Amino acid sequence: MSEPRSFWRPSLTSFALLSVGYLPVALLGVLAVQLEAALVMTPVDIGLAIAAYWGTNAVAAPIVGHRADQHGWAPTGAMGVAVSGIVLFLLAAVVGSKPTLMLAMAIAGVGLALCSQSSNLTIAREVPWSRQGRAFGLKQTAPPIIAMTA
Repeated sequence: MSEPRSFWRPSLTSFALLSVGYLPVALLGVLAVQLEAALVMTPVDIGLAIAAYWGTNAVAAPIVGHRADQHGWAPTGAMGVAVSGIVLFLLAAVVGSKPTLMLAMAIAGVGLALCSQSSNLTIAREVPWSRQGRAFGLKQTAPPIIAMTA
């Protein structure tokens, strides 16, 4: 007899993946005032950087979803974590102008697409059907929790 599939491990993995994908935009929001002063930016510039994040996420998500279906959630999630980590490094060490901030946030949008699609696929494939509603609900708490703790 096979063991029942776990609820917690894939649900928390999904939560962690989505959290990592949201970190760059959450930190940008938290540090917006300091960035405006340091990079001589306006609130419109910060808004454009955030729009670059969401725009590239919207374009990349269907492509990434197809890749995740082909290759699985684990490699797609690992790539998303790597992209988000690189962007966090770029934001901390390299970004010194408006164009580099826009580019970093556009790349971060691709990281979110990778993390988000693999997060969804993790639940769809690893969580029992009868518990998927709870798992998706837990996953969706990641963005507000990241925003509050950033």
